[in-house]
Amino acid sequence: MTHLLAIVLSENGYRLLNKTYFDTLTIKSENPRPSLGSGAAKAMVYFSETEGDVITLSINETTTIEKLEEIASLLCSKNVKLV
Repeated sequence: MTHLLAIVLSENGYRLLNKTYFDTLTIKSENPRPSLGSGAAKAMVYFSETEGDVITLSINETTTIEKLEEIASLLCSKNVKLV
C-alpha cells in the first residue's frame, strides 16, 4: 500500500526523500500544496509537516485503498482514484 501511495505522489509533484520504506514516507513538495489542516485527521493517518514542505506520513495495516485515495486526494488537491 505504501508503494502505491509513493507512486501516485511522485507522479503528482512530490519527491520521495527516503529510498526504502515500509509504512512511512518522507516526501517533499515540488509545487505549492494546500495546508493539510484537519484533512489529515479526517484521513486518519499520521502526518508531520516541517519547514520546506517536507512531510512524513505513516500508514498502517488497516489502511484501505479508499483511505489511500483520500490521502492522495488531500495531498494532490484533486480527486485521485487508485482503482
